[in-house]
Amino acid sequence: MILLNSFNATIEDLKKQIKNKIDHPYLKQFIHSPSISDDKLFFLHTIASLSGKPEKKMNQYILATMLIQIALDTHETVPNKTSSEDDYDLQKNQQLTVLAGDLYSGLYYDHLARVHDVGMIIHLAGAIKEINENKMILYHEDIYSIDHLLDVIKNIESLLLQKFASFLGITQLNHILTDWLLLNRLCHELTLLKSEHRNLLFHLLTKHGQTKQSKHHIIRLVDNMISRTILRLEQDIKDLPQGIRHIQKKLFNRLHQSFNNHEMILEEG
Repeated sequence: MILLNSFNATIEDLKKQIKNKIDHPYLKQFIHSPSISDDKLFFLHTIASLSGKPEKKMNQYILATMLIQIALDTHETVPNKTSSEDDYDLQKNQQLTVLAGDLYSGLYYDHLARVHDVGMIIHLAGAIKEINENKMILYHEDIYSIDHLLDVIKNIESLLLQKFASFLGITQLNHILTDWLLLNRLCHELTLLKSEHRNLLFHLLTKHGQTKQSKHHIIRLVDNMISRTILRLEQDIKDLPQGIRHIQKKLFNRLHQSFNNHEMILEEG
């Protein structure tokens, strides 16, 4: 229990440091503060802990990785232009969102420069390149199947963490964190579907073999994807290699805490 409390306290401290770094009073007046993924922090800290390397240095790597993740996420939220393209408020929001993403990118580069580790820089730069390539595939709708769509989403959500793990030589969790972050995205997309928000996943699913299906059928399809992913995660956690099996309970607890309300969400639809 003491170890778990210490683990959680470290994650909370890292989250606080990230919030302090990205805090900008002027930007907060006009755009939403970026979200910080607890699950990504959890996996980054878990991987760093398994590496056996000095905690202080690992925390610097984690902060750098989360800063670039936030920058990538922020650029993705730039509002689309509407018919009123000359609307001043819309243009201002677009410009400030781009500026915020650039600011967070700058914080990432500044932070990595202080770490003085070319290897980590190379790994994260490779991840950024691949993520942007996958985003181009997604938003240009260059998707040829539902499985391809899921693979692209997995890459967008998890490549930074996979490269982080690869650099530290701790890749045993990559298949778990990849499915976990896919699961997060699918749950988010399901919520958007049910709340009538414009939804890229719905559009792409109807484009690939589900054209004649209703919104209700698409919701069921996404729900089935979620259920299968949860089952796959449970099995993969059970099958962890002996050397890291001590984190099984931690992973199971977090999995059930994060997704045990999935059936309730479905029933509300």
